[in-house]
Amino acid sequence: MACNHDGYVIGECVLQHLDEDSFELISGTHLQNWVEYNTVIDDHDVTIERDLQTSQNPKGAEGRTRTGFGMDGPNAEAIFREVVEGEAPSIPFFNFRRVKIAGCDVIALRHGMDGHKGGELSGAYADGPKVRDTRS
Repeated sequence: MACNHDGYVIGECVLQHLDEDSFELISGTHLQNWVEYNTVIDDHDVTIERDLQTSQNPKGAEGRTRTGFGMDGPNAEAIFREVVEGEAPSIPFFNFRRVKIAGCDVIALRHGMDGHKGGELSGAYADGPKVRDTRS
């Protein structure tokens, strides 16, 4: 949860640690705007690269760098096990593991709504169609 300086909730998000000094904030635009605003007014030594949705990106799909897919429902875990190369890792709730799907590097974040072992898959935008169509 992201809160303002008075403790009021701005929104919810997931912050993934990708590499040393590299993070991915998965959230709605309003929260991304709030984070960027605070880095500017508080003069933090960070660089922010916005990866706007294709429909909002001035460069369209060519301007995208990352993609994400949600998996949820009673079949999410079985589908995940089917598409991951090798043995699917056991991922604790709200943790992530790096996996390969269709030869592509993917981050699998485990969450789950309604008690299912669902999750979010994220990776390079160019790999999105291969990852999405793996089970077709």
